[in-house]
Amino acid sequence: MGVLKLTLFGFPVQIHPLFWLVAYLLVSGTKAPVATQLIFAGVIFISILTHELGHAWAARGAGQHPQITIHAFGGLTRWIPNRPLSKSKLIGITLAGPGGGIALAMLSYASLSYLPHSILVMHNSSIAVKDVLQIVLQVNAVWSIVNLLPVLPFDGGQLLAHALGPKRRRLSATLSAVFGVAAAVGFWELGWKIAAVMFGLSGIMEYRAMERARRAASTITPEQIERALVEARQSLDDGDAVRALQLVHMVGALPATPEQQRRAMELGAWAAIATGQHSEARHALRVLSPGPIDVLLQAAVLEAHGDTERAVACLRQAREAGDARPQVSASLVRVLLKDGRFGEAAAVTRQILADVPLDDARRVAKEAFDGGRAQPSAELSLALFERTHDPNDAVAAARAYLFMDDRIKATNAVTQAVAAGQAAQDLDDTLAQLISDPTALKSPAS
Repeated sequence: MGVLKLTLFGFPVQIHPLFWLVAYLLVSGTKAPVATQLIFAGVIFISILTHELGHAWAARGAGQHPQITIHAFGGLTRWIPNRPLSKSKLIGITLAGPGGGIALAMLSYASLSYLPHSILVMHNSSIAVKDVLQIVLQVNAVWSIVNLLPVLPFDGGQLLAHALGPKRRRLSATLSAVFGVAAAVGFWELGWKIAAVMFGLSGIMEYRAMERARRAASTITPEQIERALVEARQSLDDGDAVRALQLVHMVGALPATPEQQRRAMELGAWAAIATGQHSEARHALRVLSPGPIDVLLQAAVLEAHGDTERAVACLRQAREAGDARPQVSASLVRVLLKDGRFGEAAAVTRQILADVPLDDARRVAKEAFDGGRAQPSAELSLALFERTHDPNDAVAAARAYLFMDDRIKATNAVTQAVAAGQAAQDLDDTLAQLISDPTALKSPAS
C-alpha cells in the first residue's frame, strides 16, 4: 500500500500508509468491536486532518502554498516560503492548528446540545452517535490544549521559538527539553504512557538536533558569511528581493561579525521594503538606530510607511549638510512628486540636472506643468534646452510661459526652438503666432 495522495480544499494532501498501521494499533487496544474501532480510527484521522487544515488555511492567508502530510505519528503542514513571514504571521499560522481542533470540538459540543435526541441515540451494533460526538469533543479539546505545551516540535514549542526569535534557538530548545521531561513525568503519573514517551523524547531529540545545528554553524567561516552577503546584494540588485531576504535571515542566525550583522540588517531592510514587509523594514531601522543610518534607507522606510513629510525633511537635510550623492537628490525628487510638490521637485531637478537622465528630467517638467506649477516647469525645460539644444525642450518652456501669460518669455523660447531646428510650420497656431506677429513681443501690460 503506497502513499495516498489527494487534494482537499485546494491543498495537496499525502497520507502515509504507516498512519493506518499506527491508528490500528491505537484502537485495537480498546477491545471494542471492529466497527467501533474503525470509527475510532476515523475520529483520529479527521481530528489530525482538521488540525493541519487550520495551519494550511492560515499559511495560505499569509500568501504561501502549503501541503499537508499525515504520517505515522500525526500530521505536518509545510511550504516553501515565497516571501519572508513576520513573527506575528508565524504565530498566527501556528495557533491556527489548535484553533481548528477547538473549532471541531465546539462543533461536536453544539451537536450534542442541539441535535434531536432521536439522532443522538442512533447507533450501529456497538456505539451511538452521541458517543462518537463525545469522543470527537474529548479528543480535540484535550489534544488542542496538550499540543500547546511549550515542547518542540509541537505547536506550543513552535510558539515559544517564534516568540523568542531565531537568535535564541538554544534557549528555545533548552526550555523545550525541560518542559518535555516535566510533561513526560506528569503524563506518566496520569497513566498516559504514550503521551509521556512522545513529549519526553521530543523535547530531548529537539535539543540534540539544535546542538548539532549549532556545532555545524560554528564551523562556518567569516568568508562564507561574506559570500552570502555579496550574493544577497547581487540578488537585491537583480530584483530578487525574496532571495536577498532569505540570505540575510540566514546570516542573522550565523556567527557573523558586528559589521557583517549590520550590513545584513541594512540589506534586509531594503529587501523588506521591496517585498512589502514594511514592519520588518522599520524594525531593522530600530535595530540599526544606535549607529549611523544611510539617509536613503531612512527616507525609504519613512516613505514606505506613508510619512512623506519626514522623508522629504530627511533628504533635504542631508543635501543641506553636503551629501552630494545623486541618489539622495533623485530620491528627494521622487518623494516630492509623490507628495504633490511639483514645483519643488522641478527646482531640485534643475539643480542636479547634470546627474539626472534626460527623460526623467522631462517627466518632472511635465508633471510640474500638469500639476499647475508652470514657472518651475518652464525654468527646468529651458535648463534642459541649454544642455541638449533639443528644440522640444524650448517648445515645452514656451508652452509653460504662455500658460503664465508671459508672452515675452514664451516668444523668446519659441525663437530659440526655431533657431535650434524646430520647423515653424509644425508649431501649433498659438506658438506660431508668437514669432509671426510682431506685437507678440509686447506683454499684455504694455
